[in-house]
Order: sequence, then structure tokens, then C-alpha cells
Amino acid sequence: MRLALLLAALLILASPLPAEASHIKIILRYDDYSHASDTEIERALFEAASDLECGVLVGVIPFDESVAYPPGSHEVPILAAFHERKVALLREYASRGVVEIAVHGFAHTNNAASGPKSEFAGLGGESQDHLVTAGMAHLESTFGSKVGSFIPPYNHYDDQTLKSLAGSGYTLISAGPGGPIHHDSGLAYLPRGPQPSRLEDVVAAAVASGHTDATLVLTIHEYDIAKPGSADGTTGMAMHELVDSLHRVNGIDEVRFISTSELLESEDLSPARMQANRKIRESFITRHRLLPARLNAYPVADLYYSQQSANRIYLVQLSAFAVHYGALVLALTLLAWGVLRGVSGYVKGAAVLLGGASLTGIVAMLTNTLPSEFFLPLAVVASCCLGITVGGAIGGQEPTDGAAY
Repeated sequence: MRLALLLAALLILASPLPAEASHIKIILRYDDYSHASDTEIERALFEAASDLECGVLVGVIPFDESVAYPPGSHEVPILAAFHERKVALLREYASRGVVEIAVHGFAHTNNAASGPKSEFAGLGGESQDHLVTAGMAHLESTFGSKVGSFIPPYNHYDDQTLKSLAGSGYTLISAGPGGPIHHDSGLAYLPRGPQPSRLEDVVAAAVASGHTDATLVLTIHEYDIAKPGSADGTTGMAMHELVDSLHRVNGIDEVRFISTSELLESEDLSPARMQANRKIRESFITRHRLLPARLNAYPVADLYYSQQSANRIYLVQLSAFAVHYGALVLALTLLAWGVLRGVSGYVKGAAVLLGGASLTGIVAMLTNTLPSEFFLPLAVVASCCLGITVGGAIGGQEPTDGAAY
């Protein structure tokens, strides 16, 4: 009876927590705005965002993309020939509070000698200082407004990039979720989110899990939008399909589109939030799926949780892990102790030997010997074996019936 009550209490503690009373806040990020990008697609996207009262962080490529980074800090870069209509378009929507201009690298070239593509990672401090300063100055001069946001090409950067940004007056970096974090740089961090084709799936998963205290940065490139008359089999969504998708999402109670001013002035974009999100995505429990899905203890892909929500999910992970596997070990310990108290030493020895197999399972998980899909059943088996080991060992120390006292 006591065991049943204990197990019931543990299961209650490990049950999924109720959904948060909050909204998924959505903003758009549009990359690769340049002298050569499609103005009609961009106008349609900005107008759709305006209708939804949604902000767009626009990554503008400052210089001609055929030019590699200058080898010296004193060379005059080749300016991108922005047509008057491209300048007017951004100025119009920036004045309406829809668009926030961001420097999207220097010329969007790949300067990496090997490994992941990057325009900045691996370059020296002087080169990076020059690139980010020149990009900011050119865009501020061209569009007539202050620019403080930076989107590295290929979403890739390094520690020196953060130092150069902070030293050049930038206030925000929007990149991939796995780059370096400097807690003392003064920079805000806004990691990219899903592509348009995944928007509704991500939102549906977040709502179903009760994970609504989060921001979603819908990351769009021109190639994500199929142009009218495109051949069958093209990969992107038609513009009207994207607009319809945005409106369907806007109709969900747990979703709210936000402006760029609200994002930059009211949202917590601190390094601590970035670190909290990384912690739940890279935890041992998340990477190896060691908990039942019904607990909603895993982060939804491409969702940027608030710091409080990320810490809460991490606490749920640790608590649920301890409760589930602790309860399993305890139950098997008590069961083995009760069954093995009166059996021969050979049976108890076999039980202890079987329980020793749990150590093999634990070592296999810690050393990533097996594929991740085997970790959950392996953890269950290892817990059961561990319980049998402990129960058999305890039972083996007690006198059997008829023993001398």
C-alpha cells in the first residue's frame, strides 16, 4: 500500500505542467536584400507584414557580392549599385515602422578556407573591424537611418566577429543558434527560426505542447518564394501561399505578431536567454530523448524560448528524469528484495549478475556507443536491472527462515 502511494505521488510530480498563459511572438527576417534581389517579392512581403502589424528585420548586403573582403583596412570598397526604387522601398517601410534594416555581411562571399561557409569566421581582427564598420557606414549613408543590427552570411560567425560588432556600435546579432556568446559585449541575440514551409508545423507543435512563452523568427530568402510562372517542381511557396499561411497563424489565439520596435525595445534578447535555450537543446536528455513525449519536456525546434520558459523546461527535464527512473529503480528494488529474500544464493547471485548489466547500459549511453533511438529503452532496462541488483544485494544480507539468531 505504501509503495503504491509513493509511486502515485512520484507520477504526479512528473506529470506535464499546464500550458503557459502567454503568446508565441512572431517577427519576420528577410535575408539577401541587394541591388539584384526581386523588388516585387519584397514589396509584397513588406505589405503583408504591414497588414499583420508584423516587423521585418531586413538583411541588406552592402557591397557587390562579386567582391571578396578587402585585404587591407584602407582600401575603398566597391559600392553596391542600389537602384533608386530599392532605396525608396526600404525607406518607405522603415518610416512606417515595418522594416528594421540590418547589415547582412559585407559582400556575402564565402571566405572560409574549409569547413562551414562563412564570410567572417576565421578572419583577423583588423579585417573584421573594417568589414562591419564599412557595411554599417554604407547602409546608413544610403538609406538615411541608424543601423545597429547584423546578420552574418550563412548564419556563421566567431568570437572575433562579436568583438568587432561590439566595438563598431552594433547592438544586435541575428544568426544561427550555435555560435559563440559574449556575456559582456552588450549585444542582443536573436537566433534565426524556421523557413516559411515549416511555420505552421512549428506553431502547431508549440501550441500542442503548451510552449507558448517564446519568440519565432520566420527566416525568409528570395529562393523560398516561387515566382509566378515558375516551372513545376520548384521548391518555394507562392507569395499568396505564404500570405495565407501567415493569416492562418495569425488566427490562432496563442500567436501574436510583433513590430520591430516592440522586439528591440521590450523583448529580452540577452545572452542569458540565448544560453538558457542552448542548455535545453543540448542537454543529454534532449539529445537522446530519454523521457516520454507526453511530458512535453523537449524544446520545439526553431522556437526561441523566454529565459524563464527555457529554465522551466530544463527543470522539468531534470525532475521528470529523476522521478521516472528513480521510481523504476525503487519499484524493482522493493520487488527484488521481497522476492529474493527466501531463495537460494544461486538465484540471488544470478539476479545480482543480471543487475550488473545495468552498468553496461549506463556506460553505453555515456559514451554514445549506440544510436540515440536506443537510449530510451536502454535507460528503462538499465534502471530495472539496477533495481534488481540493489534488491538482490539487500535481500542477500537478511537471514532466511530457520537461520540461527
